[in-house]
Amino acid sequence: MANNLSMDDFVDQECTNLYIQHWDAHCRLRINSSNPKDFIDCEGYKNLVRCGKAGLPFIYQAVQEDKFDGRDFGWFNHIPRLIIDIVGDDFKVPKGIEYNVYERRDYAINWLGDYVQKLD
Repeated sequence: MANNLSMDDFVDQECTNLYIQHWDAHCRLRINSSNPKDFIDCEGYKNLVRCGKAGLPFIYQAVQEDKFDGRDFGWFNHIPRLIIDIVGDDFKVPKGIEYNVYERRDYAINWLGDYVQKLD
């Protein structure tokens, strides 16, 4: 008998929160780094990417609840990269804000909210 399970079958809020918590701690340890790759080179981030689109509603919920107080220091500022790594070309940061970390982050969070709302 073939095993037809996919990552979607294992993605839930609890698991996503653990990955985010791990990624957030990783980001906070590298707060003074100027290399963006330093912030995404961790298992928490890679696991979130592996969750794929099925993880996006849970990521958005964690953003809305701001459980990890990441808005100023941690993983929040790297949400645009996470979304790109999950959905590819379905997400593009508009010209004019690509170099402003806060505008780029806020745009990504709004995009994520719109994406999740379309799933309902």
